[in-house]
Amino acid sequence: MGDSNRIARVANNLGAVHWGLSNYNEALDLYQIALKIRRQENNARGVSLISNNIGLIYQEWELIDEALQYHEEALKYAKEINNLFARAYSYNNLGRCYEFKKDYEKALTYYQLSYNDYLESESDGSAISLALKNIGDIYYKLNRYNEAISYYQKSLQHAEEVNNQFRSAIAEYNLGKTHAKLNQFETAHQFVVKSLNKARDSGYNDLIRDNQYILSEIEEERGNIHEALEYFKNASAMNDNIFNTEKIVKFTELQIKYHLEHQTQENAILRKNNEIQRLKIKRQQFIRNSFIFGSICILVILGLIINRGSILKKSNIQLEEQNTNIRKINTDKEELIKDLKQEIAERKKAEEKLKESEEKYRLMVESSGDAIVINQNGKFIFYNDAFAKMLDYDMEDIESVNYKDIYTEKAINQLEERSRRRDNGEDVPNSYETIFKRKDGTEIDVEANVTIIDYKGQKATFAVIRDITKQKEIFKALQKSAEQTRGLKEFIPICAGCNKIRDDEKEHKPWISPPEYISDRLPDIKFSHGMCPDCIKKWYPDYVGKKNKGETNPREQTHQKSKFK
Repeated sequence: MGDSNRIARVANNLGAVHWGLSNYNEALDLYQIALKIRRQENNARGVSLISNNIGLIYQEWELIDEALQYHEEALKYAKEINNLFARAYSYNNLGRCYEFKKDYEKALTYYQLSYNDYLESESDGSAISLALKNIGDIYYKLNRYNEAISYYQKSLQHAEEVNNQFRSAIAEYNLGKTHAKLNQFETAHQFVVKSLNKARDSGYNDLIRDNQYILSEIEEERGNIHEALEYFKNASAMNDNIFNTEKIVKFTELQIKYHLEHQTQENAILRKNNEIQRLKIKRQQFIRNSFIFGSICILVILGLIINRGSILKKSNIQLEEQNTNIRKINTDKEELIKDLKQEIAERKKAEEKLKESEEKYRLMVESSGDAIVINQNGKFIFYNDAFAKMLDYDMEDIESVNYKDIYTEKAINQLEERSRRRDNGEDVPNSYETIFKRKDGTEIDVEANVTIIDYKGQKATFAVIRDITKQKEIFKALQKSAEQTRGLKEFIPICAGCNKIRDDEKEHKPWISPPEYISDRLPDIKFSHGMCPDCIKKWYPDYVGKKNKGETNPREQTHQKSKFK
């Protein structure tokens, strides 16, 4: 049972890592192994958790009907054990499925149920903040922006109560986005700037990018094309590897819009200059013709008129060609802007989907009871909240901790020995026990399941760690109890007359009293002495006779009883 339980736990955690690396097929295989074991063990909580994980993978593949089957199974087991947190997590995932199917009423119902269970289970503000944010998202998609704002504000309040900077920044970003939809650009700008500052302080690059996109849209609506372009350039610089095409399209759109406005102004100036020049030419021709009018015959005058008409016709043709070119440019500009906006909308949809995937992965890792950590070059580059709590560190302090700071000297030697054996090609077991140091210097016993992985082109150590200090203490207590009882023999020789026991280890005085015999072998046992009714009759017959005749008074009875206790 112990081995199968460990296999299920490791398979589930490895599945989570593969999911985070987008290796969905490998993650699904590992989750199926863990689910089979949990079903055999009839572990309702384990079945609920893993079924939810499998459902999330099917959501990634957009196989929503298959995902619904696993989330409904997860909800069934969560209800059987009345686990409010597991039930809330299942309701949340069902809500996401119906949100994807655009059945927003059902999605809203499940998100409300998730919120109620999180509230009843007294979960921390982070989970409650997430549930409120999901409800706000549904109202946003239903274009019920005022109700969306109400839930986003509640989400912000719960996030601030537990000082969760990430949830606070998300809530402020959503508030800014929604106020922008209502054309409340000043309020939107205030929330987005707050979110942007928190995201920068905590290094939430995705959120920095999203806030700058919103600021770009706000400035564009205000007519500040240059500022909009600068915000968009900054956001795109953080998104080169994910949405390079969107960056180029949006950047081009703003550049075209910026240059077209300048080009329109230049065309207007050019047309005005052409008109002035034409009038100047006409005036000069009129003056010239006036001077020669009296001396030129009617034929010459007609010739000049025809000539002037030809010139004007040519100028009109040239102006018409210029106007045609301008109209063509404007038409092309409108088509280009239309295509760019459509592609931007598609990219934003893909971006929201990626954010939802990251959210699900983050929630799954944070909810794990075991510590999960990735170490590379002596630094902890990934870890969950359980790892920080095990060592009594704050989450933000772990990044500056070297692995040697949490290992005892004996544990470091053990770690180096395992590394040496692995480098020599020996078979080193993945699971082993070692000793960690907490922040205050106290030592704890831990069990580590270690796997060598490739992370960003370099070798790294992925570990799932469990605190087994209490298990060790229980085992030592059991050992001590076993050692104490080991001294008692299966057969004890006892005198049929005086009830003394023969102790073969004491040659000078082999017959001793039972209390002395037991105390020698079980030193922790203490004896108290009293007297049974038969011995009272034997040693105090007068008292028994008086008692039977009813001659003893209550005070004497009390005195006698206290004497024989």
